Amino acid sequence: MNEKRNDLNHYSGAHAFRFWHSPQASLEIWRHTKGGMELFPYDPMAEKVRNMRKYRIYSEEGFRIACEKVAILTKDVTNVRNQLIQNGCTFVEKLPFAYTDMEIDYIHELYRRKYPGN
Repeated sequence: MNEKRNDLNHYSGAHAFRFWHSPQASLEIWRHTKGGMELFPYDPMAEKVRNMRKYRIYSEEGFRIACEKVAILTKDVTNVRNQLIQNGCTFVEKLPFAYTDMEIDYIHELYRRKYPGN
């Protein structure tokens, strides 16, 4: 899909499936799917990623690790860091996006269910 038409209503590969329904039928579907949560459950990982992309906040430790792993950055780390800051990035000691223990357990459980034996 191109950027101008990034919805399925204008995507040539998507086909409309038209069916008859009424406001009552829509409300019944809404009720049976628990307000849509059965179809689109909460995804803490997706929520964190949306926030990370939105705010562009990175940890000092993560930046240091990235510089160690990418040799070209280690030549002038200060210059690279300053360029990132000029482009809207923020560096902090502790990320506000860290996963809680409960979120990590949830993600691990989903992974175990999706890939048994791993």
